Amino acid sequence: MTRSLVLLVEDEPDHAELCRRGMSGRACELEVASDLATARRWLADHTPDLVLCDLRLPDGDPLTLLDLPGLAMIVMTSHGGEERAVDAMRRGALDYVIKSPETFRDLPHIIERGLRTARHVRDKRHAEELLRESDARFRQLASSIQDAFWLYDLASDRVIYASPAWQTLFGIAPDDLLDRPLAARLTSVLERDRPALELLLRERAGREPQRVDYRALGAAGDERLIEERTFPVLDDGKPWRVAGLISDVTQKRALAESVERSQRLGALGQLVGGVSHELNNMLGTIMHATEQLFDRATDGETRELLQLISAAADRNRGLTQQLMAFARVGAHATIAVDINRTTWDAITLLRRTLGARVMVVGDLRASPADIVGDPGQLQTALLNIGIQVRADGGELAYETENVILDEAACATFPFELAPGPYIQISVYSSGTIDVAALRARIFDPFAAADPAVGLGLAAVYGTAVAHRGAVAVYGGLERGTVVRLYLPQARGASPVAEVASPVRGSGHLLVADDEPMVLDALTRTLVSLGYSVTVAHDGQEVLDRLTEGPERYVAIICDLMMPKRHGAALVGEIRKLAPVVPLIVASGFVRDHQLADLATHAVTAFLPKPMRRAELAAVLASALRSSERR
Repeated sequence: MTRSLVLLVEDEPDHAELCRRGMSGRACELEVASDLATARRWLADHTPDLVLCDLRLPDGDPLTLLDLPGLAMIVMTSHGGEERAVDAMRRGALDYVIKSPETFRDLPHIIERGLRTARHVRDKRHAEELLRESDARFRQLASSIQDAFWLYDLASDRVIYASPAWQTLFGIAPDDLLDRPLAARLTSVLERDRPALELLLRERAGREPQRVDYRALGAAGDERLIEERTFPVLDDGKPWRVAGLISDVTQKRALAESVERSQRLGALGQLVGGVSHELNNMLGTIMHATEQLFDRATDGETRELLQLISAAADRNRGLTQQLMAFARVGAHATIAVDINRTTWDAITLLRRTLGARVMVVGDLRASPADIVGDPGQLQTALLNIGIQVRADGGELAYETENVILDEAACATFPFELAPGPYIQISVYSSGTIDVAALRARIFDPFAAADPAVGLGLAAVYGTAVAHRGAVAVYGGLERGTVVRLYLPQARGASPVAEVASPVRGSGHLLVADDEPMVLDALTRTLVSLGYSVTVAHDGQEVLDRLTEGPERYVAIICDLMMPKRHGAALVGEIRKLAPVVPLIVASGFVRDHQLADLATHAVTAFLPKPMRRAELAAVLASALRSSERR
């Protein structure tokens, strides 16, 4: 059994001895101090369970000991000192006793009662301290988190607590919510969303957590998307109170939508790329066959019909190029482009196309204005922007300027941007687009405002990504709608490559393609240009033909993606067997990293599908001339 430690402060030796005898044999350790100074020294090193103290000491007021934290004291006084003893209890003493023979005899019971009272007081003080600490932690947490929460009492139908975040979220002081029904909060909720919140509040006595999303006016008066959840607080299995948690999820939802949109566009790009590959193969066949028939046609009507077919094929080739730009695949030029000049060319074309219906103006301030990219894709993108956001009878303004995007600015776009200098191309329209309504699909293919231009802003999106830039659409501005295209400013560029005129040639070619119609049309075209041809239908057949003797061929034309062997691996095997034979790789579906892989294998030229006869002849003649110079 644990022995209690008791300090007796008594200056009368006889009284001290009577106390000592009265405590003899009890489970209590008694220490004696004869004056106040001795008591203080002892208390500096010990913590007694109880102090028994005479009210009259020779060296000071013993009640000053009550200033020590957590000290439990019973005071002793002689007859006539009851008033002072009562004052001691007001100052914190547990009890008082009057000195008498009966008191000294009953001292063990007095001390035992005092110890019980002291334990009770200590437990109460400890509980109060824990409560204060808990309340402090709760208030610290409530003032630190951004979410607002409240506590509602079902019996009294009133809010009994509201966190400080109410002020931050809604501009409402928490005290203004206290003692008010929850329904009073509806004034900050947009009218169209009030029924959903009202339903949640009516079901607040339920046993299951509830959730609702609604729009409300924030502290700045702006519209915010709010997520509110309620949780029942049960007492003996029955709802007693309701706790509510309110979160501003405006930015969170916007970010989630942006990620989802990027993922969806990425998946759509994969599909579009595959479809474009097939379209390119078919268009190539049509173009080669049409050109050969045109050479043989003698009557005017037949030639006109063939020209009509050729024009349709050209238009569809432009559409597949837009598809490839959206899909972020396909070869595009990487040459120096003066974006001011390209923008002015687009303005000129739009003026001719739109006529007097739209006033098209330009303010081209970017200097320097060079970027590295594909001028055809860029001009198509600029034309698409203008056609999509134009307003009949209004104004269309193109502006260019130099801007610096730091890491923080780059992070605001759902594009992979590198910090640095950019050229910002802004296209303002006095027309309006409901950007909020179209935000989830504004860059989707075939969501164009004008279906006549095909992919609309989807092609612009693909062009921006292909050029390591970004595009953004803003509506509801003072000037109407603005589309901004950001393109990295050039630090160096390759010279423009001149396309050679179509020429005839001679020699034996190895031509490989896994699509029979494409292979047949390509072979006929090459024969019409003066070459003889050996064909291969897959990658392994290409290697087999070269194993028989690569010196037989003046050049190799090979599709990039074929059965059995394909891609950079096939090109590497071809180069091992025919290291000096000019190698032209053709494809209607190729990504930038694949082009880089091909460059490491010394590919002579890359020929994007579909190609016209003149383009094929020019690339082939150039490759043969390069071979002769070696």
